[in-house]
Formats: sequence, structure tokens, C-alpha cells
Amino acid sequence: MAKIKKDLDGILKDLAQISELSEGLFDCKTSVVFDMEITDIKKLQMYFKEKDMGYNSFKIDMSGTEFIFISSESLTPDTSDL
Repeated sequence: MAKIKKDLDGILKDLAQISELSEGLFDCKTSVVFDMEITDIKKLQMYFKEKDMGYNSFKIDMSGTEFIFISSESLTPDTSDL
């Protein structure tokens, strides 16, 4: 799983580069999905979507590229009680 290695400015610059590079590949909408640990999603939400802290996923749109941050941890049902 991914770990947050940069500050907000570094993250924004990298996302902008990804958006710019993917823009000319195909004539379609571009979506990029990051599967992260829930703790890292919560850290990112503090930068981008603090009001949505109750959710374990979120998305942002940057120059027409949709960046989706999810955690497969939150998608996997808890079967420990079975």
C-alpha cells in the first residue's frame, strides 16, 4: 500500500503532472485510482476534503483528470466473527 511521502505542494505538483501527461494519450475521460491504507486516506482528506472525514474514500478533479483515493481495506468485509 502507498505511504504519503510528500507535503501538500509536492502532492499537488505530482498530481498536476499526471493529469497533464495523461491528457493527450486518448480522447476520453481519465481517472486514476490510488488504493491506500485508511490512515493515509485520512491524512490526505485533511489536505483536500476535511469536511468528508467520515468517508474512507474520496475523489478530486484536477484539470479534467479524476483522482480517486480508496482503501481496499474498507471494501473487504470483516469475516473474523464467522
